[in-house]
Amino acid sequence: MRLRDHAFACIRRMGLHFLLALIAIAFSADLSFAQPLFFQLEFGELGEEPGQFEQPAQMTPTPWGSICITDFAGDRVQEFDLDGNLIRVWGESGSGPGQFDGAGGITVGTDGTFFVVDLGNHRIQEFDGTGQYLGEWGQQGDGDGEFSYPYDIVSNGDGELFVSDAGNDRIQVFDEHGQYLRQFGESGSLPGQFQGPYGIDLDSDGNLLVAEFHAHRVQRLSP
Repeated sequence: MRLRDHAFACIRRMGLHFLLALIAIAFSADLSFAQPLFFQLEFGELGEEPGQFEQPAQMTPTPWGSICITDFAGDRVQEFDLDGNLIRVWGESGSGPGQFDGAGGITVGTDGTFFVVDLGNHRIQEFDGTGQYLGEWGQQGDGDGEFSYPYDIVSNGDGELFVSDAGNDRIQVFDEHGQYLRQFGESGSLPGQFQGPYGIDLDSDGNLLVAEFHAHRVQRLSP
């Protein structure tokens, strides 16, 4: 089974209710593991119409107080306010500018630019705050700045973007102009090696957390 099919299988297990629970985490100013989460609202249903979802995948809060959610199978991004009201939708299936073949990870840069992983097209696409296409970078391959089924992306808030390059078992780091900076990781099961690095995030100390699909583990690294 190729990586895109693995990604579909993972996302099928994720419901929108799970994502909405994460919204409470993303917007909590003082969260501890001892605090319970209470149901507040739900929105969305299966479908292809605006405000509906086929396979909601990743999300990010915006600096202006909304939430953007990628729809992996729907090949689009949808933005909602925190009451679940749809603000806008952008993207469609394809390989052209602004189109997706599996919309995956999403993050916001220091100037409000959205960076969205386009898994099947092996690239990162950039959009402004209204969803207008700005540019793209990356292509299929295993060289510096190339990708094999990238999955997730996260900003460190200082102008660096970390991308999980799942098919190449590595993490690549770029500036917000798409310029390659460095990489780390290789195939294997030892510390610092990867077997399908998928989800990534940064902790409060700037350490990178990497969830590995095939190794069934999470590693914490100091990038």
